[in-house]
Amino acid sequence: MALDWTKAGGVPTFSFSDSALLTAMGNDLGYENAFSAPLSWYAKSGDLLVTISSSGNSPNIIKTIEVARSKGMEVVTFSGMGEGNKSRSMGDLNFYVPSETYGIAESAHQVLLHIWLDKFIGIEYGS
Repeated sequence: MALDWTKAGGVPTFSFSDSALLTAMGNDLGYENAFSAPLSWYAKSGDLLVTISSSGNSPNIIKTIEVARSKGMEVVTFSGMGEGNKSRSMGDLNFYVPSETYGIAESAHQVLLHIWLDKFIGIEYGS
């Protein structure tokens, strides 16, 4: 989605999913810091963090949201599984998929992300 937002939406977007970055962060700083550390280095106030966590309780995601808040960022969360998951209460906008399985939550998140981008770039459905 980061590439789609940059290419189609013209929004400079980054995903900290590079395998070398993730293994280095995990080995050097612990996996709970795999996303929050690079976010603390690159993000600034006014940026937007979008998190995707099927359970909504992943420690690395929760810590990243906390870092985003400390930097004055806005946060959009995508979560599933438990209705009371932690990330669901931490965003400015929260998309929750009431699913009991990871596959359904992940698939629904992907559909929602594509709809969001389509709306952003002006694609209208049913016209």
